Amino acid sequence: MRDSLNGKVVLLSYIEKGEQNREAIWITYDRRPGVDPWIREAADRETKYSEGNFIKYWKERDIRILGAITTYDDCQCGKHKTMSSPDMFLIHFKIFLDDWGKLKEIYPEIQGYIREVKLK
Repeated sequence: MRDSLNGKVVLLSYIEKGEQNREAIWITYDRRPGVDPWIREAADRETKYSEGNFIKYWKERDIRILGAITTYDDCQCGKHKTMSSPDMFLIHFKIFLDDWGKLKEIYPEIQGYIREVKLK
């Protein structure tokens, strides 16, 4: 589930089913619309900010995202922001440690906007 601007709850759009992944971690990341390659390079304007686009982008680069969810960053200025505002949404994703290392090699800038890493 995820938060939305109007308070509605939306079902999680994607999560990989299977056994518990002990080697995986959850990352909380400040989405950067003008910088993040999965947003910047997306052909479809409707889905460019979606979890599905995020997962697809990394899958095409041989990086497995086990699950992803976008939540609203409840900042004071949120009423005046749009989906493309850099500090408005957080993306939380689950990834294997090996794939996290590969992702950081491909997109090292991501490390500057990580809010939290949780070992699972």
